[in-house]
Amino acid sequence: MSNIDKIELRRVQALQGQRSLTLVFPKGFATELGVRKGDFLKCQVDKNRLIVEKVNP
Repeated sequence: MSNIDKIELRRVQALQGQRSLTLVFPKGFATELGVRKGDFLKCQVDKNRLIVEKVNP
């Protein structure tokens, strides 16, 4: 089973100013998706889901 198939609960770490918050993803998820510091992620809301996708240049 890949890391993406697992479900983990995470708590919001901090509110940053008036427009952002910090959520820490499990390292295994980031590793499996190839997400690294400085990468861009596309975020969108679909009903009650937050969808986050790595943007490949």
